[in-house]
Amino acid sequence: MGESFQGLEILIWAAIAGFVLYRLRGVLGRRTGNERPPRDSLRHESSPTGAQSDSVVALPQKSQAKHHAESRMKAQSIGVDPNSPIADALSRIRVADRYFEPGEFLDGAKTAYAMVIHAFAAGDEAELKPLLSKDVMANFRRAISSRVSKGETVDSHVADIIKADIKDAQLNGTSADITIRFESDIVRCVRDSENRVIEGDPSEPSRVIDVWTFSRDMENDDPNWTLVATSTEN
Repeated sequence: MGESFQGLEILIWAAIAGFVLYRLRGVLGRRTGNERPPRDSLRHESSPTGAQSDSVVALPQKSQAKHHAESRMKAQSIGVDPNSPIADALSRIRVADRYFEPGEFLDGAKTAYAMVIHAFAAGDEAELKPLLSKDVMANFRRAISSRVSKGETVDSHVADIIKADIKDAQLNGTSADITIRFESDIVRCVRDSENRVIEGDPSEPSRVIDVWTFSRDMENDDPNWTLVATSTEN
């Protein structure tokens, strides 16, 4: 009976993990193979071939004004000052990628945050690699290797994300960067090779503030956003 229940529990958690990955791919841009060209709405209508130029095509004046007004309303709905440089940058990112929605991106970033925290603690490099830039992945890999060499294990998961705010957004050329400040409660416990707790508390969450930056090349057909920088506020 116990083994049957354990098998059912494993199947349930596998189904949940599959759903989370599906949602993350849809929001943060994992390729499925069925995407339309991300910028085909920005092609010149007068062009018989529909060829894209090397830079973002300006919208007609009326459409541009409507677009910016809509973008500022979307920014305001997630707590961004509609008259701020951040709102302006988010608007320009929406011009470069018509599928980009700040609210959906923020939700996806929360999911990615929890996934990365858990995968890093578990030393799951296969799950981390698609979400991280090469530099961040290299740093994480070194930290994981250091733990393994010491015989240490880490249990860590996000108990609750209290707040997640977009603190900065930039579009420099074709490179888009969005910085998010996460305020969360995280349960983290480090054990030595004898399974003794040497850091943290396995039952008591600690308040943590992380600042993460996600980046994407708007010219790249790959729609992935990757984590390119992390820091922690004291």
